[in-house]
Amino acid sequence: MSALSYSQTAADQQQEIQTHIRQAQAYLNDKKPDLAIAEYNAVLASDPNNLDASANLGVVYFFSGDYGKATHELRSTLKLRPGIPKLQALLGMSEKRAGENKSAQADLEQSFDKLKDERLVFRPAWN
Repeated sequence: MSALSYSQTAADQQQEIQTHIRQAQAYLNDKKPDLAIAEYNAVLASDPNNLDASANLGVVYFFSGDYGKATHELRSTLKLRPGIPKLQALLGMSEKRAGENKSAQADLEQSFDKLKDERLVFRPAWN
């Protein structure tokens, strides 16, 4: 394969991935999570290490109530890029709901110190 055809193929693949990601977001905006899941899975079939698709797929699974799949996907995402506190916290919540209490506690404890989002960090009312 020539360098020119390789770069065209890579560019085409990247364009296809972006199309799937945009379509998934449109489906989420239309409250069609099952269709968004299919789009994120299409991205991961083409690029198994796509951080955006993996993270978003885990989030969609979590909010769809499929905690087993959410846990799997969020773990995969954090293997690709460790140290994302919001995803680690979501993983902990997913693990808790899936009955994996020991893992849940560890992930929640590690993530809470790093979170800056006021909606997720407990603040006593008297402060």
